[in-house]
Amino acid sequence: MQPDTHNHYGSVSRFLHWGMALCFALMFLMALAWRLDARWQSLIPAHEALGNLLLMLLFFRFIWAIASENRPAADSRAARLGHLALYLLMLIVPSIALLRDAARGRDGSAENAVTRFGDLWHGRTAWLLLALIAGHIAMTIFHQRRGEKVLQRMAGRREQPTPNPGIPMTSNAYDGVVFDCDATLSALEGIDQLAALAGVADQVSALTHRAMNGEVPLEAVYGERLALIRPRQSDLAAIAQQYLDHITPGARETIAALQARGVKVAIVSGGILDAILPLAGALGVAPADTFAVRLQFTANGDYAGFDASPLATAAGKAAIVAAWKAQHGLKRVALVGDGMSDVAARAPDAADTVIGYGGVVERAAVRAAADHYSSAADLRDLLPLLAPASS
Repeated sequence: MQPDTHNHYGSVSRFLHWGMALCFALMFLMALAWRLDARWQSLIPAHEALGNLLLMLLFFRFIWAIASENRPAADSRAARLGHLALYLLMLIVPSIALLRDAARGRDGSAENAVTRFGDLWHGRTAWLLLALIAGHIAMTIFHQRRGEKVLQRMAGRREQPTPNPGIPMTSNAYDGVVFDCDATLSALEGIDQLAALAGVADQVSALTHRAMNGEVPLEAVYGERLALIRPRQSDLAAIAQQYLDHITPGARETIAALQARGVKVAIVSGGILDAILPLAGALGVAPADTFAVRLQFTANGDYAGFDASPLATAAGKAAIVAAWKAQHGLKRVALVGDGMSDVAARAPDAADTVIGYGGVVERAAVRAAADHYSSAADLRDLLPLLAPASS
C-alpha cells in the first residue's frame, strides 16, 4: 500500500477519492433517470443508500486527511476555497435529505415545514454540487494541460527515468550533481508561495509557468514577478519553512547517497537565496554550494529590489554551473531540474547531462529537450542514473 507524499496521493486517499466520485456519478445518473421517466423512481432506495455511504466515506476521508502528515498541498487560495466549497456541499446535500426523511416519520407520510424545506433544497444544493464538480473537473483539465501533474497525483502513477532518443548519450559516471530547488528538491514554487501571501498568486503563477515552459525568457518575467509581489523580509522565513515542509520524497537520501560515493552536490536555483539556505542545510548541501538570487530590503524590511545575478536570466544557470565545475575541478556534471532554464545549463563546460524532473510539475518542452526525463515521485529513483553502482 502506497502512503501519501507531498506530490502524490497514496492508496487510501485514492480509494476514498475515486470511490466517492463513482458514488456521485451513480447518484446523479439515478436522479436524472427518474426525472426523465417516473418508472425509474424504483431507484430511489438505492440512491438513498449511496447517499448514506457517501456520508461515511466523507467522514473517513476527513479523518484520513487529518491523520496523514504528507499530502499534496493546494496550489492557491482559489483551489483551497474550491475544495472547501465542495466538501461543505458534500456534507450539506445528504444531511438535508436525512433531516427531511426523519421529519416524515416512520411511514414517510408526514408533511411539514421541514419536509417541504428538504424537498426544495436537497435538489437545489445537489445541482449546485454538480456544477462545482464540473468546475473541479474543468480546472483539473486546465492545470493538467499547463503541465501540472494533477491527474498523476491522484492516479498514483510513477514513471521511471527514460532517455531522450533524439539526444546521443555518453557515460553517466558523474563526479558532480546539481539540483534545481523549486519543483525538484521541494514540491512547490517558492515565488508562487510568496505571491499567495501577497494575494497575486494567479498572475505570478501564470508568469512562472510561461518562463519554466520556455515560452518567454526568465529575465522577461523575473523582475515583474517580484514587483507584483513586493515581498517583505519577514515573508522569507515563512517560505523557508514551506520548503522544509514540502521536501520531495527521497531528496535527503539521494543527496546523502551521492555524497557517500564522493559526488559533489550543489543547488542552483533562480529562487530566493535566504529562503533556500535552510532547505540546503537540511539536505546536507553547504552554503558555498548553494546558489540563488539575493533580495534587497530597506531598513524597515520592505522590498527594494534584487542583486544582479545570472540566475535571474534564462541562460544564467550555465554560467553558475560552469564556474562551480571549474572551481572544484569536476569532469562530468549532471543537472536535475524541472524547467527550460535547467535544460539551458547543458554545455561542455557546464552541465554535461540534464535530467528533466517531472515528479512535481511535468513540462512537455523539458521532456523533449532533456537527456533523460523522470516523473518518479521519489528522487531516489534517479540514483541509477546519477551514481550507477558500477561507477
